[in-house]
Amino acid sequence: MEYNFDEEIAFLTDITLAKGVSGREKEVAKTFIKYAEPYADEIKRDALGNVIAYHYGKPNGPVVMMCGHMDEVGFFVKSIEDNGLIRLHPIGGWWPLCLPSDLFVVTNKEGKEFLGVIGARAPHGVPQEQRKNVIPLENLYLDLGVKDKKMVDDLKIKVGDMVTPKVDFHVMNDGKTLMSKAFDDRIGAAIALRVLKNLKGVETECTYVCVGTTQEEVGLRGAKTSAYGVEPDIAFATDVSLSHDTPDVLDGGDSKLGAGVAMTLCDAGILSHPGLVNYLKETAQRLDIPYTNDFMAAGSTDAGTIHKTREGVMTMTVSLACRYYHSPYSMINYDDYINACKLMTEAIKNVDRKVVNKIREAKY
Repeated sequence: MEYNFDEEIAFLTDITLAKGVSGREKEVAKTFIKYAEPYADEIKRDALGNVIAYHYGKPNGPVVMMCGHMDEVGFFVKSIEDNGLIRLHPIGGWWPLCLPSDLFVVTNKEGKEFLGVIGARAPHGVPQEQRKNVIPLENLYLDLGVKDKKMVDDLKIKVGDMVTPKVDFHVMNDGKTLMSKAFDDRIGAAIALRVLKNLKGVETECTYVCVGTTQEEVGLRGAKTSAYGVEPDIAFATDVSLSHDTPDVLDGGDSKLGAGVAMTLCDAGILSHPGLVNYLKETAQRLDIPYTNDFMAAGSTDAGTIHKTREGVMTMTVSLACRYYHSPYSMINYDDYINACKLMTEAIKNVDRKVVNKIREAKY
């Protein structure tokens, strides 16, 4: 398998800049399907909007599911003031500190987009004791540069319309660091899709199911229904994790940009299956792919609900270190992405009943 830098960047640009907050993943799903169609044996959708793409293995072979969630954090239009300013309802977790003066786009029901900026009061006249305070989310507003509510109505912007960051994709100055919106979790979706591409024409005993899930940021909802329908023997949730290499996250964690694939041993929603973790580590060691042990004290991924599906699924989270996620811009490392694609392709390609049984037995 070969990886062309320019082609990978074009792919990642396409998938990260697609707009889709939780419950509004339509544009992202179209992009996901566009990249899945040339390589999938079959593509299905379910009632929650999950995209489920199949690479079929041998009849009665094990089923391996890998998912990345398509939704991103953003906002809904909550209300429109008489003066045309828009109040926002957060979808997913935001820290208000990172929002004032940032550009956002409102997408109306017709798919038309309108630029706005989160209002940021000038410091002049603000009492000194207030300058250190973080503005509560409910006090933030989007300024479209209109004079009244009628102008907003004329744009056919309604309550419930989607609001997403207005950003560009950047390859940073080292040629390896990538910056865009929504790496949480379009990078996970990208890895799952790249594995699907890599397995095209490869005979496997297992059936590989590449899933773009919905509504992860509001409760792991799409993962619950898709895993129920897929009925996997093994599942990987691909996502992002903290990068422990900035002044505010220097806490001794191993996961850093460029340090390799982050294998999440536990988070608030799952204790990763030890047999599956061992299998992935052994595969990484055989391929000489760097990896780190990752621990998350708070938060979870789609793995948190997949492993509790039906009678239980052997599940773990595979992550990339990421800076600044849940903000308009985030950063990942290109080599980490490529290494994750190589590792997951090799690991999934070799899953058969013997491997599944060995993984299962490691727990008991």
